[in-house]
Amino acid sequence: MLTEPKQSGPVNPQQLLLEINDQRRFINTDQVADLLINQDPALLLVDVRDEDAYQGFSLPQSINIPLKSLLNAEVQQQIECDKYTIVFYSYDDIHADQAWVLQRNQGCQDIYVLKGGLNEWTQTIIQPEEPSQTAGSEIWALYDFRIAARKYFTGGASELEALPYLPPIYKNAQPAKSITLKPKKVVVEEEEEGC
Repeated sequence: MLTEPKQSGPVNPQQLLLEINDQRRFINTDQVADLLINQDPALLLVDVRDEDAYQGFSLPQSINIPLKSLLNAEVQQQIECDKYTIVFYSYDDIHADQAWVLQRNQGCQDIYVLKGGLNEWTQTIIQPEEPSQTAGSEIWALYDFRIAARKYFTGGASELEALPYLPPIYKNAQPAKSITLKPKKVVVEEEEEGC
């Protein structure tokens, strides 16, 4: 699916505009989950949110490079787009897309944006919606993969063997690191009693 990482010089503006309109720069959550489960050594996940957001919740094996510091010389050494296939992500795909443009303009070629970001990750991998009973076998197989991925990423890998559609490669998967979702604090304001 992903190609051999390469880096070239800066991209001319016309080429960059063409590539911005090309949907192939996006990678979906299922593909990223598959790469993480299979421990692809060429994958580099880059969280472009601020450090506090990254510490609160992040994808396994990702590094944090806030968008505002992406073009610093020291940061450029961390990215090494000649060695890795890079996937940028944020809450959605807006800031990650900006990171993609900045890095593509620097000459990085094998870079992607996680489509929908962490919002989509939560919706498809952490909380997948069960399809209707009349859904086709491909839809059920995708759902089963997502359930297995959820268990993998949240620490339930021992339950993977029970899924009938799961390819053998996932049956012995062990989670790389657990992800804990922190609930938001709800502030309830008391109403004043009237006469």
